[in-house]
Amino acid sequence: MNIRLYIDYDNVNRAAKNAGLRDLVTRSLLATPVPTEAVNGNCDARIYGGWYEGSILTQAAQKVIGELGRDFPAMLPFRNRRGMTGKCLVTAELACSLEAEPAHHLFNTYRQRSLPRTLKCVSPASRGCNDQDCPLASLASLLDTETCPKNGCSVKLHDVIFQEQQKLVDTMLACDMLHAAQSGCALISLVSSDDDLLPAIRIVLLRGIPFARLHPKTYYQKAAFPPGGAPLVEIQI
Repeated sequence: MNIRLYIDYDNVNRAAKNAGLRDLVTRSLLATPVPTEAVNGNCDARIYGGWYEGSILTQAAQKVIGELGRDFPAMLPFRNRRGMTGKCLVTAELACSLEAEPAHHLFNTYRQRSLPRTLKCVSPASRGCNDQDCPLASLASLLDTETCPKNGCSVKLHDVIFQEQQKLVDTMLACDMLHAAQSGCALISLVSSDDDLLPAIRIVLLRGIPFARLHPKTYYQKAAFPPGGAPLVEIQI
């Protein structure tokens, strides 16, 4: 009996991260019964995130690697469809490549981007502000020129305001779920509330693999799939 557990680490809340991956994996395994009568098996867990800035591991990746090396492999409990508690050997790894091609690492998955040029800014006076020294007055110029309005200052907008983004990760996760569905397993569990992954989840269900969507944050909108396919369970953990 084999379980696949995929964890979208950036979708996990701070409290769960502080409790550790071993705790999160344990709660994920116990959250929903595995459709088997077996009381022992294996679980392959993969942790997804923007692990590479260029070809260099990020500090977050190094922290997770240390945690994985400390706490895994591990024998952890799961529940079968009779409600009995079994034990499975859990191996866990950082997802740095496709499961179908483990030797080829996907780099540059963490990037810093400047603010999108679609942002608009108008004068505070046009919105009813009468303060001559309003600090927002220079914001329009700052966004337009991307330079500090103060003479002699060489700091650029992107030096102080930027976005942290993960790239390729959702696509890699979706591809791995589809690959797991082809390989065959008793259950695929996903720790994430990201709706971008719903099309891949639907394909997994249509291929007859039971799926557990485990929400690490408060979430109110469940997946809306037509009838057919394997069962889908949605639980907040």
